[in-house]
Amino acid sequence: MSLEQTYTLMDKFYIPILESLGHCCQNCFKPLANIAIVKGEKDNKTYSIGFDCLETFLLNNALLEGKSIAEFEKAKKSLPKVKNLLHYYSEQIKQLQRVSSMTFEIISSGRWIETYFYSGEKIIWNDSEKIKPDFDIEMLIHSLRAKHQTISFQNITK
Repeated sequence: MSLEQTYTLMDKFYIPILESLGHCCQNCFKPLANIAIVKGEKDNKTYSIGFDCLETFLLNNALLEGKSIAEFEKAKKSLPKVKNLLHYYSEQIKQLQRVSSMTFEIISSGRWIETYFYSGEKIIWNDSEKIKPDFDIEMLIHSLRAKHQTISFQNITK
């Protein structure tokens, strides 16, 4: 990756290394679990890099644009909860076996997230856990998509 351009954070997600299907950092070539997708301003190419490289390579050299820095900080803070929820929901998917889609509904009061599991159009399970929306829910959804590619995931605000 070049030090001659700035980068924009396009996406971020977590996937356990054993399930990452060989994702390697395009900067240091190490296996990835915490993945950031960045886009170069000049070459218009996208790169998959680890959070460590994003922090040391891009932030330390002031090569990440401002909005992306705030997004990265939120993702970094959310990572422990995203990891726990990814494991929790993956276990639920495994137990239910026939999940075709999931929705995450942030209730208008904004105090919790309700989760619904579907098989086709039919709700097969409503998670009664009250999850507080104090994390990057889009990072969780992108992590679930990366791990469960045959299931669709949607964030709905009511």
